[in-house]
Amino acid sequence: MRVEVIRVTDMSVAQIANWRFLQALTPEFATPLVGPDFAVFVARHRPDAHVAIAYVDGAEVAYFPFHPTITRFARGIGAPFCDYQALVSNPDIKIDGLTFLAKAGIASFAFTSLMDPHQLFDTSEMARVEAFRISCGDTPEQRLVSFRMSNPKFAKNARRLLRKLDSEIGPVRLVGNDINEKSFNAVLALKSAQYAKNGMTDVLRPPWVRAFMKDLFETRQCDFRGCLVTLYAGDKLIAGHFGVRQGTWFHPWI
Repeated sequence: MRVEVIRVTDMSVAQIANWRFLQALTPEFATPLVGPDFAVFVARHRPDAHVAIAYVDGAEVAYFPFHPTITRFARGIGAPFCDYQALVSNPDIKIDGLTFLAKAGIASFAFTSLMDPHQLFDTSEMARVEAFRISCGDTPEQRLVSFRMSNPKFAKNARRLLRKLDSEIGPVRLVGNDINEKSFNAVLALKSAQYAKNGMTDVLRPPWVRAFMKDLFETRQCDFRGCLVTLYAGDKLIAGHFGVRQGTWFHPWI
């Protein structure tokens, strides 16, 4: 196995397409965060975005995006927003994850949730936890009926609060793919205020993060884009969710 490290911005169209192809071969990799589009988007705002590529018999068989340092310490691409990390590889070719990292010049790697369906890493000293996805297979109406049946007390209280909002502020409405920039900025401001209130580091403060989030929000027609979901009472913003969407998958951050 040979490993090459290049800047994400130097990847060819064919390499990006092959990365997408390998990602699609493994259902567990069906998240916007481990594919090439996320890495390419991050690279538009961070010049230190790199990708390690594994070659076996001349073919590219694995991709691993990261941010390197001079101490050979690496962070996942787009950190701290890379909630999942993965060595996206050909499922039919077994490679050793630690050997791959070493050949990529990585001595240590910080991860939060390592997706390793092909068991490329020795996980004997790692804590294994279940991860969950929400599958919206039913229609909204069917899901609402199911929710009310399984959570009658919660549903009753939610209806009471909705009626209160409706009567005191205005009609309640949920907006998917909200393109209102004022609401987008308000959601980010609410999150920053929450960080400050709880004495936490505001991860939205760095200029590259603001530019990255705005870039995602303003991307409309691409398969990979930002997605803002908001709840209003009348014209008043009550709550919001912002994250990245690719196809039918939505990964909210804020």
